[in-house]
Amino acid sequence: EQGGWTFSDSVQLISKLDKYADEGGKFVLFEEIYSNGKPNQLLLEWAGKYNVVQLGDNSNNCNYQRKGGKTQEVLVHNF
Repeated sequence: EQGGWTFSDSVQLISKLDKYADEGGKFVLFEEIYSNGKPNQLLLEWAGKYNVVQLGDNSNNCNYQRKGGKTQEVLVHNF
């Protein structure tokens, strides 16, 4: 993405998902909870309100393009 997605974009997305869920809508979000060894604190805190399914094997360098440590993708849903 070369810097195209910002923290502000993430905040807006999860705010819209919360509003959608409050209105009775169902959603699924695939996102990295750890990327190159760094936790996604925003996602970690927000996802606790919903159902979280860990994807993959929690291994280090699970994506051949990544060399910076643990990367873990999760599926977050509200149904």
